[in-house]
Amino acid sequence: GDIQKQIATFMQTKFYYRIILALVTGLVLSWCLSGALRHQEERMGDVTWVEVSLLRPTQLALGQTAAHAKAEKIQKKVKKGKLQEYLLKKAIPVVLGPPNDVAPLSHKGLGTESTVYGNPWWYIIDHHHLAHALALTGVSSAPCRVVKDMSHASTHDFWRYMQEQNYIWPYTSNGTHIADLDQFRRLLPTSVADLQDDPYRSLAALLRKEGGYEKDWTPFSEFRWANWLRGQVQIGSEEGLSHHLVSLALHHARSSEASHLPGFRGDGKQDMSQP
Repeated sequence: GDIQKQIATFMQTKFYYRIILALVTGLVLSWCLSGALRHQEERMGDVTWVEVSLLRPTQLALGQTAAHAKAEKIQKKVKKGKLQEYLLKKAIPVVLGPPNDVAPLSHKGLGTESTVYGNPWWYIIDHHHLAHALALTGVSSAPCRVVKDMSHASTHDFWRYMQEQNYIWPYTSNGTHIADLDQFRRLLPTSVADLQDDPYRSLAALLRKEGGYEKDWTPFSEFRWANWLRGQVQIGSEEGLSHHLVSLALHHARSSEASHLPGFRGDGKQDMSQP
């Protein structure tokens, strides 16, 4: 009888031990999960100063003329001591991709202590000209806002997501479409400083500045105008983006042939005679 009581007591103790162990394990897992979620929430939406050298583009080209104009503006802000104020109003939206180094990096950006999560998979989805201009002027860091954390996704799922969200512009500097996603990914430069020049992208920027079309939130709207302008005007290597060329582009932009483009504001006339 005593032996049976001892066995029963042992089994009962073991049962309670398992319950306690399960509860402790559950609490630990819950704490870790909540910490991870808090960590992710801290990364989402908040502005973090990131080294410009860590920013990765999601397009192959930009307008160098437009980028240099922005670089001149940045230099003026530096001289006036207003660069940080200017940049904070233009925080660069990024998607965090699968990292090759998950260790946080301590970094100081323009006097602001911050943390860089992952190195260097900060894929910017807008403000490429700003990022390139910062690289040109030697500014070391820029404020970024994480709009999506895809750092735990596979490389394949990450790029599929980027494609589905229209976060990439798979075209070369001469407007050739790259249908193969893997090929586009391999062609992407690893730094915003290495983006190629697309003069028609600069022409599209000047065209909008001259009132050729409205600012539109359609993804890559200015690139869409740039690709259309390739078939309308020819940019000579010597002429560059002259006033005459911009006027000619403006004339075409006001025709109904451009009515399918985002931000179209022309009068819809078919007369395509020289202005």
